[in-house]
Amino acid sequence: MFRTTTLLGRAGLPAVLAVLAIALIAPPAPLAAAQGAASDTLVNTSILRQDLAEMLSIARNLSSLGSRVVGYPGFYAAEKLIKSYFSGVADEVVVQNFTLAVPVDEGTYVVVGGRRYPAYALWPNGPVTCSTPPSGVSGPLVYVGEGSLSELDGHVINGSILLMEFNSGDNWRLAAQFGAKGVIFIEPPYTDEYEALKKAIPIPVHFPRAYVDSKVGDVLRKYAANHSIATLHVNMRWRQVRASNIIGIIRGTEYPNDVVVVCAHYDSWSVVPSKSPGTQDALGVSALLTLAKYFSRHRPRRTLWFVAISGYWEGLAGAVEFVERNLYSSANLNGSTKIWLVIGLSFSTDSPGVDVLYTGFGTGFECMYSQFLARYARLVSMLSTFVEDAKQAIKRLNIDTEIPLEQLVNLNFRARMDWGTQPTFYMLNIEPVVQTGTLAIELRTQYKVSEGLTPLNDFPEVSAKAHRLLPQLIVAMHVIEGFANTENWPLRWGDVRPRRLQLVPQRLSFITLKGRTVTFNLTKGWYTPLPHVLVRLERTNPNTPDYWPFTCVYNFSDSGGDFVFHGLYTGRSWSLNGFILNDTTGMIEYTVDFGMYGAAQGVAGGIANSVTPISHPVHVLLPLFRCKQLTLFGLFDTSRLTRAVIPDMRQPGLRVFYAPTVPQIGVYDKATRSIPLFYSIYQALEYTEAVVFAPPGSRIIVTFNPEQLLHKKPLIVLVNNSEANPEGYGYCLRDHVTVYNTVYRAALELYRLS
Repeated sequence: MFRTTTLLGRAGLPAVLAVLAIALIAPPAPLAAAQGAASDTLVNTSILRQDLAEMLSIARNLSSLGSRVVGYPGFYAAEKLIKSYFSGVADEVVVQNFTLAVPVDEGTYVVVGGRRYPAYALWPNGPVTCSTPPSGVSGPLVYVGEGSLSELDGHVINGSILLMEFNSGDNWRLAAQFGAKGVIFIEPPYTDEYEALKKAIPIPVHFPRAYVDSKVGDVLRKYAANHSIATLHVNMRWRQVRASNIIGIIRGTEYPNDVVVVCAHYDSWSVVPSKSPGTQDALGVSALLTLAKYFSRHRPRRTLWFVAISGYWEGLAGAVEFVERNLYSSANLNGSTKIWLVIGLSFSTDSPGVDVLYTGFGTGFECMYSQFLARYARLVSMLSTFVEDAKQAIKRLNIDTEIPLEQLVNLNFRARMDWGTQPTFYMLNIEPVVQTGTLAIELRTQYKVSEGLTPLNDFPEVSAKAHRLLPQLIVAMHVIEGFANTENWPLRWGDVRPRRLQLVPQRLSFITLKGRTVTFNLTKGWYTPLPHVLVRLERTNPNTPDYWPFTCVYNFSDSGGDFVFHGLYTGRSWSLNGFILNDTTGMIEYTVDFGMYGAAQGVAGGIANSVTPISHPVHVLLPLFRCKQLTLFGLFDTSRLTRAVIPDMRQPGLRVFYAPTVPQIGVYDKATRSIPLFYSIYQALEYTEAVVFAPPGSRIIVTFNPEQLLHKKPLIVLVNNSEANPEGYGYCLRDHVTVYNTVYRAALELYRLS
């Protein structure tokens, strides 16, 4: 149906791929011997020798730079490497900077036996970085293995600092519940993403956690055997940092104003942000750079933008910025430069196969229905041709794909279960593009679970399975070359031009939120701006077990309290949260107000902690109040002896085994038994921790009813009573208060009250 031409001719691409096949299958050392089997004309050119191991070499270089988490030195080293690479292959390099708020480890360590040992802070619990005071936190050092109940038994946990194996699930939460002052995790020989993601939770509980390498861990075990006193210093702060998207432009020979974008992210993430080598996570951008070099030699008819995106793990912040600056640029909107299509790359060594996707879970944008997918019909028809060409090339080159060739590429455009073979939560850089109306697809490894989210070096694992990357690279080459060079372009500009706000026939929109952080001034009787607040936009559920760190975007409001977020869409409510953390103690000093002067007002006067956009831009005033916090550990449904919500961990954000209809934590002023004027609650019923906020000096009572339709009265009432005063004193928040073993405490108070 369609005729595709290439600047190499039909023989050119397979010839190059044959050389790449030898390169990526063979390890670097015996490369010269492998080259001997290929054409002498190809292997004797220095340019092609450089191409042979391009993808793995780039991935290895990126993973050797240190942590590529945005804001860390390795990230800026990666940025420099990519800019330098593009400078050598692209006609033009464009760097687009933006800012993010990220938690930065500014020096974490352990002091024991008169010596100081390096350590590394873990990812915050929600917004709380768990920084310690300048003097640190001190206590006996106790080694508890994996921290199970049987291993905790017999040790004094309350007031101690626990030394725990990293591969211990979320048993550190037991340590916190029993009164430990902090936990130090020891580097394991091997771990995985699921293990790593259990080392932090979205509930803003202040509990210091650190990570040490195995050699330091061996030393600390010896100190723990003698119950030596250790002091843990965690120094992590939220900082406004610069991030960037880097664009390498290769101009088309015939249609220079028609643009096809190819993108992949180059930042990484780890639960120990100072240690994030992320080789698996670097494979997408490594393929991007390899392909940029290929197309710099074999010029496309249409212009190609190769975009290295950052801020991927921060709620797709970089992809959103790219869309706002480029798809909504005056040049693209007036058609002088047309961005027709965006192709994302997300590769790993989990499988040699490729899923072609258009939807993910990063933004929550609902587009899996037939009316929306009708827009893709012409594109998919041509895409099928390019995929078939790739399969035939793989067959001619006799490349082992491990799976039947007909299963190598899945085109997922059926309007049902279009996540292909992806086994769990995933995000795509193209998601913000799709919601604008511009067409986008992502080439993602089938059965992809390896993201490189651990603090360990995963290059050996990648290297051992590197042969699985070759079929994916071949598919990407054919798809990109096909769209860049086809004579029969299948799309019409009016169909793919980005919409800012279109409600019908499809809900296409890309809306800007402009807000201001404020606090109610009792003296003036009105709201005044509150500057430098850490503001969080929740793109999807911020409490999804295991995947919550990636669902939100953080930024600081400026000196006037103003903040801006891009990329909202219509048809849903968007939640906001805000915090000011004490720079010395790490505790929350301001948070969103749920009281009568806060979010309880709803949208009256724009005072709210959520927005439902129906126009562009949309505005909000986010109310906060000065607070102290009451932290509850071990809160669960006493009628079932379980967590209030039991998620299905196969799809924790989508399905649950049990969920109550109307769960509620109640907060009441001790003196009046009424709801306080200012208060806030943070609860996620998948967890057994919760936090209540009230003004400093308040005396409060806390209740918990896991199912209001089933239980007419709360099952838990916390009044802070004693035998002398069974009615209770209330919890006085002159300082931050922690209730350990909440259910036991509630039972004891109920016994006294009865």
